[in-house]
Amino acid sequence: MRELSAIGNNINQPAVKANALRFIDTPLLREEALHWARFQADVESHFLRPDKSNLKWK
Repeated sequence: MRELSAIGNNINQPAVKANALRFIDTPLLREEALHWARFQADVESHFLRPDKSNLKWK
């Protein structure tokens, strides 16, 4: 849950900056979107599809 909250905060920062400055920080937004995609993949592999996980302790 902390990771999810941190990602949400990090994605919100470029939105606040864009609204204030009328400028989108594309590299920062792209980095946070990638972070979100990795987090989604981790959640899916560990909790939603554990049978397809490559965890060594199974």
